[in-house]
Amino acid sequence: MVKNMPPPRPSFIFEDEDDFMDSAEPERVNLNNTRKHDWEKEWRERLESYKTFMEPFLDPHTRHAYWQAKQEWRRGLFTTEMLLMKKPNKTSALEESKAAVTVAPPVRQAFLSKYFAGAKKPKVDTPEEYISNVRIPNDLYSGVHQILPLAMKPVIKEERSHYYELDDMMNSTGVLEEILGEAQPELSSLEGILVDPPWEFYIKDGRNDGRCTWDIKQVMDLLKKVVDHMTAGLVFVWTHKLLQADVVRMMDALDCKYVENLVWFKKSINNDTLDEPSPYISSSKEILLMFKKGDGFELRHQRSPDVIIDFELPPQQWISEEFTEPKPQQVFDMIETLLPRAGYNDELKRGRLLELWAKRSSPRREGWIAFHQRKSI
Repeated sequence: MVKNMPPPRPSFIFEDEDDFMDSAEPERVNLNNTRKHDWEKEWRERLESYKTFMEPFLDPHTRHAYWQAKQEWRRGLFTTEMLLMKKPNKTSALEESKAAVTVAPPVRQAFLSKYFAGAKKPKVDTPEEYISNVRIPNDLYSGVHQILPLAMKPVIKEERSHYYELDDMMNSTGVLEEILGEAQPELSSLEGILVDPPWEFYIKDGRNDGRCTWDIKQVMDLLKKVVDHMTAGLVFVWTHKLLQADVVRMMDALDCKYVENLVWFKKSINNDTLDEPSPYISSSKEILLMFKKGDGFELRHQRSPDVIIDFELPPQQWISEEFTEPKPQQVFDMIETLLPRAGYNDELKRGRLLELWAKRSSPRREGWIAFHQRKSI
């Protein structure tokens, strides 16, 4: 029986090149027809929604109940994991019948190391027959590195670091122009900029005092004047988790392309995971967004991780002087490693690293120009 053959596939070979271009070229997307956004209105609506969500947590009792519920939840996870890891004992029917008539063993307190991480396990002496004494030859001692004592705080020369305190961070642009002087065509005046804005999303939530008032437009007006001094380099911006899209859009308008991000995973002083209330999932990190402007600067390859695990300071240690909490010093090490040519330059008599909203109690670093905004009482 002969079946009908399927129709032949159409040939994609065109006699004329123009026919190919007309048939195969896809239509371009017209981005002008996309939905218009009122960014300022969306910012305000998001801020009011966040304040409404955080309002119940301003009560100390509610916040403590939230913390207790989190602890109970974690304790339940630990207990469940231990029960799943525990292997059931297989006993025969005869042994079960004997165990039913025997006297129950005396109750003994369980070791805390079974339930809590960090608790010391009971000390058990090793039998002598399992101990082997080996004498290390003297020639092997030369390969042993001795642990040196903790070094003293490094001494930073004052002329290699610039630190200024201002009442308004907008005034930093005038001081910065005096420090940088005339721009050099072959060298960018700045190569690294670190910004820690007091975003108004840092509301009064039990850790912050609600005195952070900077919105996206104010930060953009400041950075526009600062980034003009950079022809090629990196910009690092600390941001609230609800503002990442806004910051990326703001930096794109300043001709800075998003390239990477770093996360500070915060832990409390009792070595527990810190998590604060948030609309969707708990907040346990601070986000540092990294942007690139221009080309032609040296970028050292490094293997630094994109996550820093460090403890946060209690608010009473910084809230009287700072708008935002001090960040780990590993961030500065990462920037100095990433930009090896941006440090102190003997010819310029300064470095090409800038920090806005620097912390007063943080150690000064060579090659940095730091501006601190005073917190009026």
